Amino acid sequence: AFVLKTTNPALSHDARAESYGELGELLLGARFSGEAESCYLHAQALAPDDARWPYRLGHVYLVKADRVKAVAAFERALELSPADLATLVWLGETYLKGGDYQQAEKQYRQLLDVYPDSSYALQAQYSLAWTLFDEKDYQAALDLFTAFFKKNPAHELAEDANFKIG
Repeated sequence: AFVLKTTNPALSHDARAESYGELGELLLGARFSGEAESCYLHAQALAPDDARWPYRLGHVYLVKADRVKAVAAFERALELSPADLATLVWLGETYLKGGDYQQAEKQYRQLLDVYPDSSYALQAQYSLAWTLFDEKDYQAALDLFTAFFKKNPAHELAEDANFKIG
């Protein structure tokens, strides 16, 4: 069915992109990252203004441990959808894992400034504390870990935050 949907010239570009995207999801879930990448690249070529495709490519590149391509993909997704919370978080995580602490801090602060009550705010606050810790700004990290623990003592990351507090 996917082959028919992706190759049928009677379908719109968006419909064909959607089919490639669905197939990419299945392939990535089955750990076929190279094949998923190909599907998302086709989807992106068919629907270049759809932020889903570079966002999903970012995840493929994270699986493939290609942080440079992951950053570029997530940045492209943000160009297309600047307010997307998940993309802000994943771009921050990609920067953090790659050791680009200034950019990670920028992403987390942007998310916390614009969306302080979002479902991603706790993760961003925790990751920002880690970023500051890795930047050796220990006092700022301690303050954030302490605030995180006090505000969210039952959260799954609270035990780790409490450990960081010492």
